[in-house]
Amino acid sequence: MDPTAFDKPRLDVDQPAPAKPEALGDKVNRLAKKGVVWLVFIGLAVITYFVLANLLPQWWAQRIAERVSGRFSTGIWVGFTLAFFCTLLPIVFLCLAFVNRAKLKYVPTIAFTVLAVVAAVPNLLTLSIVLGRTSGAYRGQFILDVNGPGFRGAGAWGAIIAAVVGALVCYYIWRFRRRGRALAKERAANAELRDPK
Repeated sequence: MDPTAFDKPRLDVDQPAPAKPEALGDKVNRLAKKGVVWLVFIGLAVITYFVLANLLPQWWAQRIAERVSGRFSTGIWVGFTLAFFCTLLPIVFLCLAFVNRAKLKYVPTIAFTVLAVVAAVPNLLTLSIVLGRTSGAYRGQFILDVNGPGFRGAGAWGAIIAAVVGALVCYYIWRFRRRGRALAKERAANAELRDPK
């Protein structure tokens, strides 16, 4: 047996071949493709925004006008109730998303955040009428002036009161969770005292 056979380098057939460096042309093509995709995405997003900014305010104002039917008392009731709950629920959902962060791989946080966005949609649509500067927003303002009296003013008060109530609810949720953590630590300390290792 040749003693020098052990000194010869062995070829590892399972070892993958070293990756070849990416050519400059291939890198430019890859970046160009990504750039085109992003430009198309941004363009579609901008077009969608302008289309919805013109259509949604008028559509939402028509839905409110159908509900109110020009009655001042109904406009106040609908505006206050809708704004109150569509402000209170998002605040509470966001509070729950915050206190449940880092649990179950952020699933509760994501779920509560989605619920908060969904619950805030009516208020966002109303804001698109009140603060909008598009032709659709102006048409929505005219529709509410004629067929939805009292809706916007009552909605503003409903949102303000809901924000105060939501802050109080979030405070008590935080206080309850803090008290629960303190009790859990106290029980753990008592268990260690009863059963020392």
